[in-house]
Amino acid sequence: MHIKQLNATQLREFIASQSFENMPNLPISRIRAISHCQNPRAESADKLLFLAEEQGQMLGYFGMLPDVIYLNGKAEKVGWMSCLWIDPKTRGRGIAKTLIETALTAWEGRMMVTEFTAEAGKLYEKMGIFQDLAVSKGIRLYDLGKWGEILLEKKPKLRPFSFFIKSFSACTKPFFNVFRPKNAENNLVFIPIKTIDAETNAFISSKNADNLFRRTEKELNWLTHFPWIAEKKAFVVSEDTDNGRQDDDEIAKRYHFSAQSPHFQQVWIQVRERQTEKMIGCFMLSVRENTVKTPYFFVEKEHIPSVAQWILAYMYQQKACILLTFQPELQAYFTQKHALTYYIRPATRHYWLSKKIEIAENLPVYIQDGDGDCAFT
Repeated sequence: MHIKQLNATQLREFIASQSFENMPNLPISRIRAISHCQNPRAESADKLLFLAEEQGQMLGYFGMLPDVIYLNGKAEKVGWMSCLWIDPKTRGRGIAKTLIETALTAWEGRMMVTEFTAEAGKLYEKMGIFQDLAVSKGIRLYDLGKWGEILLEKKPKLRPFSFFIKSFSACTKPFFNVFRPKNAENNLVFIPIKTIDAETNAFISSKNADNLFRRTEKELNWLTHFPWIAEKKAFVVSEDTDNGRQDDDEIAKRYHFSAQSPHFQQVWIQVRERQTEKMIGCFMLSVRENTVKTPYFFVEKEHIPSVAQWILAYMYQQKACILLTFQPELQAYFTQKHALTYYIRPATRHYWLSKKIEIAENLPVYIQDGDGDCAFT
């Protein structure tokens, strides 16, 4: 078995090759590869993709996302473990362990991981390479006006009764609509923006000093303009949008992680006082199918209620039924308010850091929802 290691230049050549086109299982989508190559925190020598091969066949792959964290008073270069896949026919041969060990060597033991599967978590624990860095507590807020839709998604065994469930849910929807919160007070203006400009970046920087990642306009604009998911109807996979070609459904099915969605969008919202035009907040929202997330959130404390109400109204407007947030300010508002129109369940996200990097005892760690690779999906 041979492990092939690709940096950004090699990755670009790989996704343009005929061998990539002919692979029965794709180790990366083109849209994701292009995003990796545009990462402002990646260096030319960084290894981004590891392929386990034998006799010309790919047995598995492992992806890394370069990043920088600010820990113990200094910047630390790290790589996020962004994907791991092993061909089911070859499992039990220790391929996953070999891929991780190869990546660990290439990255000098400086790795992070979050949102891993239970199976992957057991492997990481067995290898003994990680330590707990932080645990983020969040909430999933469910729109009770769509309780039938949510129930059928969570309980597939009830689908034979979908007609009756949907009918009853439709009957109760007007009741919940009566108690929906009104629009945010009109002394604030919510402005969608496509790019983080200098003014917005300065505002974010003033609120971001204690953050583990301290994203600036470069990183925030990168993750906004180069996502890993695209709406199926507009699945452009080239930086040249005029001449970009599209992956068809057959090719997308050969990639075992997400690349397409029938509904996916990311938007930055700038918030200003109507009379003074003073910026009092900016935040990023992402929508994927029926779920709204809050990857980045920077808002003056006194305006949290109005902004939270606007975000809830945005969820209704997008016809989503779930709001997932790990932002403490939003959690506090929705939990205390707890209107009749929604139901809240807790959510947890673990962040592990390799033992190569020492963590000072009792060090407070502040992480935004979108930090790491979470904002991309």
